[in-house]
Amino acid sequence: MAIFYSDQYVSFVQAVPVVKLQTTDLAGRVRCARFTYTVPASAGPATGDQVYLTTIPWRARVWQTFLGSDAQASGALLQLGDGVTAARWGTSGVLTAATAALVFPTKSDYTTAVPTTIPSAASGAAITVPNMLPFIGTFNTAGSAANAVIYGVVFYSVD
Repeated sequence: MAIFYSDQYVSFVQAVPVVKLQTTDLAGRVRCARFTYTVPASAGPATGDQVYLTTIPWRARVWQTFLGSDAQASGALLQLGDGVTAARWGTSGVLTAATAALVFPTKSDYTTAVPTTIPSAASGAAITVPNMLPFIGTFNTAGSAANAVIYGVVFYSVD
């Protein structure tokens, strides 16, 4: 049997001198923000359309997002971002018949600083709340069924 170690384990346990873990690896309470979005009966989202799903506090670090959906007419794909970077918090798998998926942030957002730009109307964000980041889903493909529901939970911490 082989034994393998993560980078963090080697740095903290085996390195001489010991390399302390980043505060982002140790601190913060995990919180969640829930959302639901019902596709309008008249016209579903087209490619490139944005859905403002929820908001999270400024300087929050997103750990993962759970996405679920009702049956969709065809495969809709969502990029999860903040109005500045479209896929900052990942891209969903194809949302088809009653799917559920975990979406993870990009590697750089997992291991680097929290977002440094608050979206504003000038950056394309339609609605901004002071000291909050919008959590936006951008449709990569059209095809959401009328009255279908997309729902989810964003897990984050604030350092």
